[in-house]
Amino acid sequence: PCTLRHGDVLMTHGPAYGILDRCSGGNRAGCEDLLKAIRERIVPIFVCGHIHEAYGVARDRGTLFVNASTCTLRYQATNAPVMFDAPPVEELRAAMQWAREAAAAAAEVGTDSDSSAAPALASDCP
Repeated sequence: PCTLRHGDVLMTHGPAYGILDRCSGGNRAGCEDLLKAIRERIVPIFVCGHIHEAYGVARDRGTLFVNASTCTLRYQATNAPVMFDAPPVEELRAAMQWAREAAAAAAEVGTDSDSSAAPALASDCP
């Protein structure tokens, strides 16, 4: 069971299920319990790296997911390091509060919340 309570950045070895977890054979290798824990807590930034071929960045329900594996499937260290600027913690937490409220409102009406309408963070700007 996951004992995560709250945090601004969550870093694990393996990915959450369904996000940056697809293996070269097409199967998903992420952890369903981890995805559930992230969604229940609305973690702003999640970083992993285990599935080398799923290297990249994605957003889902207000969370920035980063698979920062620098190695390829064949263990060649050719993927560029992933660097990003996180917004000031107050701004990050304010945006996540908005995401929590949107998710709660969506749950009340039985729809999925749309994180694309979330307030922009300073790190989203060029």
